[in-house]
Amino acid sequence: MSKRLAQTRLHLSGSGLKFRTSPKKRPFPFKKSYSEGSAKEGRRSNMSYAQAAGGQGPSRNFSEKRNFRGRGFKPRGQHSQSFRSPAHRSPVTESPDSTESPNVINQLTNRDHEARTSSYSYYNGKSKTVEAEDYKSIDWDKLRRAPDCYVHFLPPLKYDRMHKVLFKVPPQGWSNSLVDPYPNMYRDTWEEAYVYMPCSNYNVIPSQHDQQVSRWKMIEDVLSEQITSVFELEEAVLSYNQHYTHRWDFNCLRQFFCQDLKRKDEFFTHTLPFIQKLALSLPSLVTQPLPFLKQGHESKLTISQQQAACLLANAFFCTFPKRNARMKYAILPDINFSNLYRGGPDDSMRKIEKLKCIVNYFNRIHKKMPTGIITFTRHVLHQDLVPKWDESTVKLTDLYVSSEGNIEDDGAGMLQADFANKYVGGGVLGRGLVQEEIRFAICPEMILSRLFTPVLQDHEVLIMTGCERFNDYKGYSDTFQFTGDYVDETPRDTWGRKNTEVVAMDALFFRDPETQYEKSKILREVNKAYCAFQGTEFSSYLPAVCTGNWGCGAFRGDKHLKALIQLMAASVAGRQVCYFTFDDKTLESQLRRVHGMLRKLNITVKELFKLILDYSSKVLRKRHHYWETNETLFEFIASALGESLGDTPRQAHGYNEDDFETQEFYDAEEEFTPDSP
Repeated sequence: MSKRLAQTRLHLSGSGLKFRTSPKKRPFPFKKSYSEGSAKEGRRSNMSYAQAAGGQGPSRNFSEKRNFRGRGFKPRGQHSQSFRSPAHRSPVTESPDSTESPNVINQLTNRDHEARTSSYSYYNGKSKTVEAEDYKSIDWDKLRRAPDCYVHFLPPLKYDRMHKVLFKVPPQGWSNSLVDPYPNMYRDTWEEAYVYMPCSNYNVIPSQHDQQVSRWKMIEDVLSEQITSVFELEEAVLSYNQHYTHRWDFNCLRQFFCQDLKRKDEFFTHTLPFIQKLALSLPSLVTQPLPFLKQGHESKLTISQQQAACLLANAFFCTFPKRNARMKYAILPDINFSNLYRGGPDDSMRKIEKLKCIVNYFNRIHKKMPTGIITFTRHVLHQDLVPKWDESTVKLTDLYVSSEGNIEDDGAGMLQADFANKYVGGGVLGRGLVQEEIRFAICPEMILSRLFTPVLQDHEVLIMTGCERFNDYKGYSDTFQFTGDYVDETPRDTWGRKNTEVVAMDALFFRDPETQYEKSKILREVNKAYCAFQGTEFSSYLPAVCTGNWGCGAFRGDKHLKALIQLMAASVAGRQVCYFTFDDKTLESQLRRVHGMLRKLNITVKELFKLILDYSSKVLRKRHHYWETNETLFEFIASALGESLGDTPRQAHGYNEDDFETQEFYDAEEEFTPDSP
């Protein structure tokens, strides 16, 4: 017993710790398994050492024992039929009597002869290779776009229990003019179900002699005065945020105005007085309590662009109480711009470019106040409406894929994906500057969603309809630059909203990228995508969804897996897919080819889902037993269908994969330091 214990190693695997025996000193791995013959009789059979070494093949020399990667596993290069590399795996046209383990491919080959002949294009007993011209995207002009694709009219805008409207709906409909707030007089409240408004009578600050002073009165006094410099602006903001006097700095704001003196003069002469007046009009423009879009509840909030501008003006002056930072366990993101004004050497340039976008927005609405309408919808996928992915017989939808173009420029009229953080907006008021933050910077009205949207849960998304784009840009992340004004000519619907529908869908973050292949993680992501692609105002003839590499950057998602997950979700939701790979030409060609294979063979959603699970089980077996495999998901699917990716360049996984070459690595892995929570 003591000798046995001495051979054990403490090993980190997956989500926890387990004891294992050193492979170099392990006894023969007589492993219990089901053989093909005994499985029918319900009996187990002992796997001999030779079978374990040779993949149930002929006996091998015992000198190869040093190459074992784990208990009961084969030497490198001697994998069994199911896990050979694409170049060595037998085609799926083998007889159904093959000894290969049953999986989705066997189910496909066991179809009746007529279905096989039509689906797999069998000819003389061999699979016919699909020609290159068969792998084509749908034509760009055939993608459905709003409002042309709708066959029903938008119902009249009205207020109800699930849909809050903050203005009087004109009886004759939207007429391209400013709408009046509803009700006429300000109605005050200070409850947890509503946003704490700066103009509330309950918004007070303790003062000397234990007396309470109205914070809104202080804000009115300060913002009614002329502000002529950035230092006076700092002093004004801190006068009613005295708690942060020694904690806030305005370094980025100072650098922003120091870069361009002409911009500074114009801002303090014309733009800032307009923002001050707009912020002080809060009690007369937003006259009813602003409700939170509660977690777990389907709800809508419709406001005018003028009301949105007023609320953003208050965020600019940091007037919202208790919303200056997101605490560790808070369910609400921050909304005041205080974090955007602070800066260090690492993030100042990013924040300065975002400040340019914000200031340009206020310059634009100062010249002409927009008259449109915006709707924010918290959409919830209830458990009884979750599709059964392993039973869905829906055929895969049309796909347009390109490495050129982007969602915000080329997705007009489509449902546009926002690769969101679960706190919508992500780091838009901080140092973040990737896909979501860029979209919020060029469409500043989207920032307002952070005011009333608690953190998204696994079965929820946020849909923003009608947000106007005001800014143009170039670059990404550290290279992002504001390049000037942008005139959004998107037509409006009968409510007065721009026909721009953006859905914030948050992907999972994978500290260990290989955990994304667990079935529970795959189900979470495909259900989230389905929730995002569902229609909320219409249920049929929906416009295409314009998306891309969702969750494949800092969140470490696999591009191949996420592309197929979105393809399945859009198919069941009844949408076409417009997929931009963002300059990734290899992904473009491979995704187009794999989609062509699946469509040519009439693969359904359930069959694709099972193919993904087959690949996932392979990856997880590699993870737990140190089995080498560099096969990507697209290569696995192509090989499983008896096809290949042709001469397209090979693309690795969407994450950094460790390639362990020596067994000594595992034997030396005796200590580890867990990550901080």
